Amino acid sequence: MLLKGENNSILKSTPKPGLFRLAWTREGIEGENGIYEIVDLSGSCEVKYFRGRYLGKGGYAKCYEVTQDISNKVLACKIVRKNLHLREPYQENREVMIHQSVKHPYVVDFHSYFEDDRFMYIILELCEKQSLLQLSNKRGAVTEPEARYFLRQICEGVMYLHEDENVIHQDLKLGNIFITSGMNLKIGDFGLAMELDRFECKQVGTPNYIAPEVVKRTGHGIKADMWSIGCILYTLLIGKPPFETGSLKQTLTKIKACDFEIPKGSNLSPEATRLILQLIQLDPSKRPTAREILMDDFITQGFIPDSLPALSLTEAPPFPSAEDQARLVLARKCAYTVSRLPKLYTTWFQTSRSVLLAFPNGTFQTINFSTQRKILLRPAMDAVAVSVLDSGQPKRSYKLDYTSITRKCAHVITIDLEYSVNNAEIVKPDRKLVKQLLSMKAEMNSLEKKILFKLLWLGTFC
Repeated sequence: MLLKGENNSILKSTPKPGLFRLAWTREGIEGENGIYEIVDLSGSCEVKYFRGRYLGKGGYAKCYEVTQDISNKVLACKIVRKNLHLREPYQENREVMIHQSVKHPYVVDFHSYFEDDRFMYIILELCEKQSLLQLSNKRGAVTEPEARYFLRQICEGVMYLHEDENVIHQDLKLGNIFITSGMNLKIGDFGLAMELDRFECKQVGTPNYIAPEVVKRTGHGIKADMWSIGCILYTLLIGKPPFETGSLKQTLTKIKACDFEIPKGSNLSPEATRLILQLIQLDPSKRPTAREILMDDFITQGFIPDSLPALSLTEAPPFPSAEDQARLVLARKCAYTVSRLPKLYTTWFQTSRSVLLAFPNGTFQTINFSTQRKILLRPAMDAVAVSVLDSGQPKRSYKLDYTSITRKCAHVITIDLEYSVNNAEIVKPDRKLVKQLLSMKAEMNSLEKKILFKLLWLGTFC
């Protein structure tokens, strides 16, 4: 094998046995990182890659856009300098072995690898829109529909790694979640990845995303990746990492104590807040898995766009109105025709399996029907009415099933009563039912009691 230097002198190189194939490189006048042509001599024919624009760098490598001469395909080339003593040789082998063995729509495609005496080259799929880190730097916080869109793809990729390949990534962060030209996500950089059956207890990862059990070196597993996913979700929705400080020592101290908070005024939905708190908690066993996240209310009960425009890289994209979002959510969830019920204080959508509530603040709640009819009562709350239009009546006749679930009402009463609904109010209340609720709720405060008494005497409640 021959290497040509910048003065066209011939440099001798002896092939070495091992995992990696060998490459021939020509160095440009830019110095040690100025490789402008990379040639893979390992196959039956010579394959050249012409170096293009610089894409970025990590702890041990630099990445460039390259063009393959035969196919003219544009790819990414990760170039790892081999004399970096900070990186042990087996780590390079492990990264290649793991990455070339995985294949998933939300994982960066692995194409080829080879080496020479000074560098190792990993040829990968090019993600043209860079990574979530660049998006976050430009945008700050993203909207919840965008966060759901991104989180679902991340979790599908991570679920594949954990369940199908028995691999823990160990370095999930915004900078390692890449964006394709179609605005889909790809998990990349397997430099710290490890097969679970060969797991080693080491402090690895990126400080802002590293789990406390990793910092403490008490042993960790796939739930360390789930902590990282929680930090990713927090960063997307808030605009900065949860444990970011001015010093590494202070950041690690906050991580070990799980010392973070969701800023006031962030306007996160209850579902988003709950999921973040479930993921970023000290006890790994209580963190949900990737599969469980995909079934969480934050994902299943909220609007997720089918795709995102490139505009999302720099600003919030336009989304359907709250009512249209509700229709899309319910249609996707139940696959039934969505019909609109009379509007009370909020918007309701019904299928034969469930009712979806679209609140004015843009949040949603789905109530699935059960065989037992129940109602949760509280003054001034809306009621979900389920039935068909009675053409023989001047008003629409519905059977009352549920009202909104609220913190201030702890009593569920089974009923099967007919009510007449006229737009915004139920005009035929059951006095006995209201009295029963009043007697049951002894801890009700005085204002609530006055409201109930007033509703009882007026003969109407909403």
